Amino acid sequence: MYYKITRITDREGVARANPEDKERLGCVGEAKMEDGCVLIHCRRDRRGEPCDRYIRTSLVQNWKKDKDSGAIVVETLNSVYHLDPAREGK
Repeated sequence: MYYKITRITDREGVARANPEDKERLGCVGEAKMEDGCVLIHCRRDRRGEPCDRYIRTSLVQNWKKDKDSGAIVVETLNSVYHLDPAREGK
């Protein structure tokens, strides 16, 4: 399943402003749990250009999936990632 990173915040809900997190926003890729973290294999960058890189979150504390939309919210030690379902490479 492909997901798009639509939002990254700190644990209090404030948008992350560091360059690394800004570069992650909009990336589309396959997401899976690995060793207590979410590993996203990015296929498209935030500009929609093809890419082949990985994003690994810090340890996952909690996550929830919306049954209707399929959107996932992942709470890690440091951040909250909002992932929306996406078509492959879109």
